[in-house]
Amino acid sequence: MRADLDLTGGLVVAEAVMMALAPLLGFATGLRAHLIVPRSLGGEWIDQLCDPSGHLGSANAMSRAVVRRDN
Repeated sequence: MRADLDLTGGLVVAEAVMMALAPLLGFATGLRAHLIVPRSLGGEWIDQLCDPSGHLGSANAMSRAVVRRDN
């Protein structure tokens, strides 16, 4: 299993790192204060990543599909 995790190149732990950094960096405005972040991601991408609507994905369609199956 460790070999499989190593194949991700650290991606598998990205969320844990992000959660540790969040209190230190803050949200979109705080992220912009750390030069490497806007230089690396760009302001528009930071805005998109911090927009809650971008995290809804297919939740509505999946919920409707489940409800239809139960009826």
